[in-house]
Amino acid sequence: MQVSVFTIVILCSICIKSVQSIECYGCTGESNTHCNDPFDRENAGNISIFSISADDRCLKIKVNNDVTRFAIHADLCPAGDNGCSTKSNSEGEITMCCCNSDLCNGSSSFFSVVSVLILSIFGYIV
Repeated sequence: MQVSVFTIVILCSICIKSVQSIECYGCTGESNTHCNDPFDRENAGNISIFSISADDRCLKIKVNNDVTRFAIHADLCPAGDNGCSTKSNSEGEITMCCCNSDLCNGSSSFFSVVSVLILSIFGYIV
């Protein structure tokens, strides 16, 4: 059986992508207002971009109007790999969002995109 070079390149690129780590933004709105929503990456100055392990997820926490973007262990994501959880108390509202793709915690509405994608796939199947 003869395997084409194209097939080998495709298989290698899939394998390489699967072992690459995900990158996340790291910043706090408390110390850098450009980190808050809407996220302003171009004018934000020194915002960290770092790689995470396969067991971690990118994280965005919004406490009232201050946003922190970092990473967290996947087991600590209350709404799963690509979801948000909101809690309210007398001091305000806390929203915690986790995601697992490159720089996904940089968007103000990254989970609405995921929702549209899931609904589109569901609509196609049904």
